[in-house]
Amino acid sequence: MSQSADQVKVDRAWTTTFFTPIALALLLIGYPAFRMAVAYGDLFPASDAAQWWNLWGVVLVGHWICAAIVLTAIAGERATLASIGLDVGVFIRRRALFLIVLVFAAGAAIYAPGYFYGETLPSEMRSHPLGPVTSAQRFFWIAMAVTAGFVEEIVFRGYAITRLRRFVGLPAAMAISIAAFALMHGPSAFIPQFAALYLFSGSLFAGLFILMKSRRLEILIIVHIALDMLLVSAP
Repeated sequence: MSQSADQVKVDRAWTTTFFTPIALALLLIGYPAFRMAVAYGDLFPASDAAQWWNLWGVVLVGHWICAAIVLTAIAGERATLASIGLDVGVFIRRRALFLIVLVFAAGAAIYAPGYFYGETLPSEMRSHPLGPVTSAQRFFWIAMAVTAGFVEEIVFRGYAITRLRRFVGLPAAMAISIAAFALMHGPSAFIPQFAALYLFSGSLFAGLFILMKSRRLEILIIVHIALDMLLVSAP
């Protein structure tokens, strides 16, 4: 497959260094392995509602550690965020729109528990066994949705595909990033219906990233955030 002039320009905007393979190994092998260990190690049992905060708090911290790894690797490569297809200026220029979305999400976090459950809150969410139930959990989930949207797209699309394609070619780069994205979701990646969802969404987002010539990662971030944010207003 021949590269377009735009893709060649993006691909040459960074230099392979020892940071690159280390970052790829940590992000695509280390982080999914960590998520599996958290679940299979039974550190935060899914059946114990009291551990909800610990579980998602660890995931949140893990996301931002991944972001730090990417930023460190990009700096080591003497590159910029443009090399992974990201223009952060979009979020600054559209800040009023994003603020409105956050206000509506906050309103849903406040009123959804009473609307769906009345005065007696269940131990777990109906829509998702590990989803947010209380208003406090739903507020936290807003932060989780924003974090997941940014970090997972930066890691599994922006960084993984643009860097791996130089080492193993585009088809293998896409396959590895999709598999890592699925495994990052922990044991649910081995449940057929969830595995199908993760593989489909990972393939769709990776395909869109390629169709956009490895640019405009912010579009995928916005869509990802919006999808994850749906749980804030779900029963």
